[in-house]
Amino acid sequence: MVEEIENSLSSRATLTADPPLALSLRLRSETSDLHHDIEARLGFPDSIQDLAAYRACLISYYRLYSPIEASLAAYPDWEAYGIRLQERLQLPRLLHDLEALDVEPASCPAAGPAWVPPMPDFPHALGVFYVLEGSTLGAQFILRRLRTVLGSQIDGADAFFGGHAATSGAMWNRARQAIDAYGEGHPESCDDVIEGASSTFQAVGRWMTRHE
Repeated sequence: MVEEIENSLSSRATLTADPPLALSLRLRSETSDLHHDIEARLGFPDSIQDLAAYRACLISYYRLYSPIEASLAAYPDWEAYGIRLQERLQLPRLLHDLEALDVEPASCPAAGPAWVPPMPDFPHALGVFYVLEGSTLGAQFILRRLRTVLGSQIDGADAFFGGHAATSGAMWNRARQAIDAYGEGHPESCDDVIEGASSTFQAVGRWMTRHE
């Protein structure tokens, strides 16, 4: 009798249990503190008050994104999950901006391996992708503020902070849906995706606030 009651209660609990949280929502929730911390440490856009600081910021991002995006591109899995990685890479935009500011990319060495978030497998790479892609949304707010300070000085050199421009919202929704679909199909790997995102926030924070 006791066993039957326990089995009945267990069945009811199973029926009423909340469904697993979507992976994109877990990522947002479980990396929220890291996200807020890096925003506070970088202080964008107020920390950029002149063209020299803007140029230095783009150079730093270029040097870090070079090895990160090369590592992301090494995985062939993106298309299988509905992500066209090539159209989302930020390095071409950074190159465009640096050239517009008369910066020679060859003079900007890539960050060393110690600065790059580890990507031992695709789930970790997906976590890195989540952070980089999500940053394209906030970047547009930063750009609007930068324009009030720098004005026409950054004309033609605003592709990186411009993100995906008018399509940013739609691009992010597609990325989020792909991440959620991966989470549904690979629940055993969700923690690795979150670890990849966490390590990326930490890596960006360390790199962008370093002193050379």
